[in-house]
Amino acid sequence: RSLFHAEPVEAEKILNRAADTALTRAAQRSVGNAAQIIDDTEEFQETDFTPRKVEQKANKQDTNKRKKAHKAERQRKAKARKRK
Repeated sequence: RSLFHAEPVEAEKILNRAADTALTRAAQRSVGNAAQIIDDTEEFQETDFTPRKVEQKANKQDTNKRKKAHKAERQRKAKARKRK
């Protein structure tokens, strides 16, 4: 039935129509927030960032301390079992 009631469509009108998708809405919001981001006058100093090596070294030291403490506890328990 709908095949017989078809009407011609203006292709240019449909193709030039703006599509409102999630991506276009996100882009519009990001453009709207740009003024807030640009107006922010806070600048970062080098001291605001910790060097990655220093952070990794501290992590590694904590890990090593934990491993050594765990190993010492295992050895202590093993010696205690042998004494029995």
